[in-house]
Amino acid sequence: VSCGTRTLKLRTSNKAKVHDWVVSVNDAALRPPEGWCYPHRFGAFAPLRGLNEDGSQAQWFIDGKAAFEAIASSIEGAKSE
Repeated sequence: VSCGTRTLKLRTSNKAKVHDWVVSVNDAALRPPEGWCYPHRFGAFAPLRGLNEDGSQAQWFIDGKAAFEAIASSIEGAKSE
């Protein structure tokens, strides 16, 4: 794969994986570039993602108090062990 001054060589264990990779790259090329082609917060290359936007279960905590409150809330809301 070449782009500008960079070349990336990829290896896979079989042709099916090569086909899947090519299909995925071509699919990404057909999508609108709004989310990936503009500057993002903190100079990131990718758009901001969070609990509300992509359904991620990951959460950042600054201190232990908030972390343990979230853990306790999850334990209390559990439906089984």
